[in-house]
Amino acid sequence: MKRYFCLLILVFSIQFLFAQDHIISGFASSPLSFNPATTGTFGNQNLRVYTGYGWDHFPVLFDDNSINLSVDKSLLKEHLGIGVNLLHGFGNDFENTDYAMLSAAYHSGFLDNQFTYSFGLQGGLLKHSVDWDQMIYRDPISPIYDSVYIYPTDHIMVGDFNLGTLIFRNGDMIKIRPWIGFSVSHIFEPNLSLLNLSYPLPRKLIIHAGSHIRLNRFFVFTPRVMYSRQKDYRTLDLEGTMKYQSGKFLVSLGNSYEHSKHDFFDINQVRLLASIGYAGLECRMEFLLLEFNQLVDINQSTGFIGLCWNLHKSK
Repeated sequence: MKRYFCLLILVFSIQFLFAQDHIISGFASSPLSFNPATTGTFGNQNLRVYTGYGWDHFPVLFDDNSINLSVDKSLLKEHLGIGVNLLHGFGNDFENTDYAMLSAAYHSGFLDNQFTYSFGLQGGLLKHSVDWDQMIYRDPISPIYDSVYIYPTDHIMVGDFNLGTLIFRNGDMIKIRPWIGFSVSHIFEPNLSLLNLSYPLPRKLIIHAGSHIRLNRFFVFTPRVMYSRQKDYRTLDLEGTMKYQSGKFLVSLGNSYEHSKHDFFDINQVRLLASIGYAGLECRMEFLLLEFNQLVDINQSTGFIGLCWNLHKSK
């Protein structure tokens, strides 16, 4: 009975942890990861590529690592954007999360083309898989499968759909260039249960805003705010970065404060943000500096390192 109880706890823990998406920030992540309306936006007349590795480590068992590749392009004089967003997430040796999403967005200028309104859709496949042979307690509990009639599947693949809207100011050299966006992910709440149960991935709402504030010809300050809610999980991310750019060379430094709240615990993090780039190729980094949480004996480390390649032309 004790082994049976441990099996049930482990199986349902895996599904509980998968009930939320990977934590992302506006600085480190591709815009397509949190709002499909950003596809081909901000004067991106050619090609934009994001790729990187992110980690979110808890001790022993529940890690949250991911590898992401995102590509988008604008067409038809920037009235249409198309893109693809790929992610491979692996929590540990036995759990994997993968998705492949196609994005399309329509952009329309207003107020004498000073602003652009964008509406985007995203659709694709989401896969959640578990290698039960890699479980720590696989051998001791495997004999009880037949006796309790539990036959967990190795993986499940479902369709998933997201939508979003965005309004932003056009022009690179203007003094203040704000934007605001709203998105809904997992519109139809696909069922990701590895058992024959109903366990939908909760719908996720995101509101994000920010502005590029040009202080002079070399320095740009960028504040960002992102609020997300996914069932019992609520996250507020406040960021600020200062970028120096001279010709093709750029470097930026900043920090972020993230407050994550669940019905059972709160987590507060302060992170360092940095980037360095040349001729459209930019390396972005994000590292955890300080953390306050209500969980016991959790020594967490999080971070991101990746490349952004932007063949960019101004409007």
